[in-house]
Amino acid sequence: MRNLRKLALAFVAFALVFTPLTPSFAADPAVIGNADKAATLKDLGLYAGVDAQNPNVGLENALTTQDSLIFLAKLFGYYDTASKLTADETAAALAKFDDAASISNYAKNVVAYSAANSILSGSTKDGKFFVGAKDTVTAARFATFMLKQMGYSVVDYKQSVAKLAETKGSKIDAVLTGDLTRDAAVGMMYGVLTAEKGSGKTIIADIVGNNAVLKAKAEELGLSEVTPAQASTPNHSGGSVSNQPGVVSCIVDKDESLKITFNKELDLEVANDPTNYAVKKLSDNQEIPLSAVTDASMRSVDLTFSYKLEDNTDYQLSVKKCKDLSGNVNASAYTYNFTTLDYKNPTIIDDPEIEPHCFAISETGEIFIIYSEAMNEGQMLDKANYQVSIAQGADYTDLGANDTVTKVNDRTVKLCFQQFKESNVNPYVKVASIMDLAGKRLYDAVVPYTVENIGAENVHIEGAQLIEKNKIKIIFNKQMGTVSGSDIELTNLTTPGSISVESCEANTVNSEGKTEVVLILDHGLATDVTDAAGAMIGISTIADSLSQSQWGGKLRSQFAIGLEDKTAPEIVMWNQDNDDSTLAKDAAATVTLLFSEDMKESSLTLQTFQVAGFTITNITAPAGTKSIILAVQANADNTPIRTAVTQTLEIYDVAGNTLLPVPGSTWTVTLEDTPIAP
Repeated sequence: MRNLRKLALAFVAFALVFTPLTPSFAADPAVIGNADKAATLKDLGLYAGVDAQNPNVGLENALTTQDSLIFLAKLFGYYDTASKLTADETAAALAKFDDAASISNYAKNVVAYSAANSILSGSTKDGKFFVGAKDTVTAARFATFMLKQMGYSVVDYKQSVAKLAETKGSKIDAVLTGDLTRDAAVGMMYGVLTAEKGSGKTIIADIVGNNAVLKAKAEELGLSEVTPAQASTPNHSGGSVSNQPGVVSCIVDKDESLKITFNKELDLEVANDPTNYAVKKLSDNQEIPLSAVTDASMRSVDLTFSYKLEDNTDYQLSVKKCKDLSGNVNASAYTYNFTTLDYKNPTIIDDPEIEPHCFAISETGEIFIIYSEAMNEGQMLDKANYQVSIAQGADYTDLGANDTVTKVNDRTVKLCFQQFKESNVNPYVKVASIMDLAGKRLYDAVVPYTVENIGAENVHIEGAQLIEKNKIKIIFNKQMGTVSGSDIELTNLTTPGSISVESCEANTVNSEGKTEVVLILDHGLATDVTDAAGAMIGISTIADSLSQSQWGGKLRSQFAIGLEDKTAPEIVMWNQDNDDSTLAKDAAATVTLLFSEDMKESSLTLQTFQVAGFTITNITAPAGTKSIILAVQANADNTPIRTAVTQTLEIYDVAGNTLLPVPGSTWTVTLEDTPIAP
């Protein structure tokens, strides 16, 4: 196999883009207007100046990328967390930048943390990737970052200064434009201290927390007020707002665990309950199973994941509930977004039990190679790094002039190999030891890796639900490119072909990236997924389906699956005649209500129905009868047996579907001595 070509690493990150590749310069001397604010910010621990003793030194200088990141890390409370990055973690995060050597030593940890957590986005030029550590920063970009850290969305970064100025409590100058000096940046930082975040809390309130010294300083400066009403107002969980527990920092330990540090000692029962936390992958909202253990300080909780997180991937932590020893509970959930670094060597996903995995389409000559993580794009797309065999691993062939390698996403490529087209065999592919974004080689090897016996894509129906009597929701196991309703037929019908799919509608992609469609039937089923004769109905794909995934894989043929009952029950019959008889007081009788399916007896109480003139003494829903039987007792002499039954509470079928009481949920019935047979 030919040698790999050397290409620059690419880095996938976003959030803040700084002015790219412009020379660093000192701003023109100007009147310093924020010297007092610089001193205040330094006193609050929010500003690190050029001179450790005098915060006014250097305020006239232009604000650089690396210093702006330090400013923001101080302001939003992650400076200490960034400072705790190890040398290896810092080097791994900065390896993505071709100009990493230009970053000053004092700024490396913060820049690395910002890159690893999608706070910083670099710029590209001539195929190289730059951080621009000593480039200047504009007011608009600085404001954009502030707004995002405060929990606001930014549609147009050019309007970010104005939007920040309009935020409740903000004291930002709305007309601030151009490159920032350190002095102007200090003014912006001071001006947002009193601004409200998306959560409704001000930035200074988050900074102060329960620190009595900082609180006193903030009050003295007029940055925060504590009125008697505010001090005593309880939150929704019973604790006072000012005393509620909160998160101080979060530190990700490689790809296996996460440490959360709180501002107060915690109630161990709540802190060690894993259901009070959630960690999910942002690309598909998949939650990661975890355990929670509080350390000896009772202020830190270690979350340990049941499996390792993916490299170079965005995740979100949610702390849903925390409780201190005084019983105070957080008023709202805390969220923290983070991006994992590159810890593992990349692999190729060729295990058919893992989705998605490598697959091939003989009809088009396409072979999809799927890596475990984002790869060096230049190497991943280089034809020289692939050889294909259509002879069960013998006679490997280089990709020729008419063959192509196309990027599907940052970890997937499509090989179009003309010799494979219409061959009806499972190809083998040799892949050179290419690198991921951090320079780690495939399988930590120098020899090619062989993907053997690559089969067809696994495209099938994952779920089928009867959502109305004539509507079936179909959930596929992946995103589809085309879906044909004619590919699906009903099975186990008493009369084959008596009910069929008439049309297909509502083609959507759910939060897991899987396609859902709704099939319209030409005749309805019963609410319990049976036909008129009571046969339980399912669905199956036909022998030669037309539906395909977004990558071209065909829907698996003759794949059968049952229908899940997601349809509310219906009342279908009750006893009613013109009998004018009456009953004496305390005389017993029964009311039988027949439904479209069996009802859930455990959901019924004596208050579920009311029977005019009678007291309900017992209520049952015998299995297999599709009925609810009310045992009643007359309240007075001469009570007519022809009366009214009203549903007052929701009732459920055995599948858990709800029939709500609505206007009209009253039926005229004639009481019987014994229940009516269905």
